[in-house]
Amino acid sequence: MTAEEFDRRMAAILESFEKSRLEDEKRRAEDEKKAEQRRLEAEQRRAEDEKKAEQRKVEYEKSKADMEAYLKALGDKIDKTDNKVEHAKTDIAGISNSNGLAAEDYFYNSLEKTLTLGGLHFDYAQRGNRRTRKTPDGKKIKVKGQYDVLLVNGDSVAIVEIKYKADKED
Repeated sequence: MTAEEFDRRMAAILESFEKSRLEDEKRRAEDEKKAEQRRLEAEQRRAEDEKKAEQRKVEYEKSKADMEAYLKALGDKIDKTDNKVEHAKTDIAGISNSNGLAAEDYFYNSLEKTLTLGGLHFDYAQRGNRRTRKTPDGKKIKVKGQYDVLLVNGDSVAIVEIKYKADKED
């Protein structure tokens, strides 16, 4: 091989190496560009995820505040309803007492007018009696019981308890 051939071959080899080196640099530059692109995309996704997380947090806080306000309003309504129920119970108790008094009035007036009960005639009728008595040592004590109507004659006494609504326990 002559010196010229050797130089040509060496020039071709150097050219080939140079071409490979340039291609490697080009690939490395492209790879770095792709890596940078992936890094930027990842950074963008992370920023979007953080933004979405912040939005979800804001929505959660708003939802929580709305729920707390709703529960407070509901509690207030329950309190108002409880008060109304208590007033209704008082009203119903008053009506019930009134009905009981009306029944007592009706039956007392009937017994006072006829002075008759169970075929027996009585001399007088008393209403709303509470009894007391003296003990052997002279002290007054209340006798438990209140009698709605007391009918009396020389031989008999009738004690009448008037109920607006009778129960088995009564």
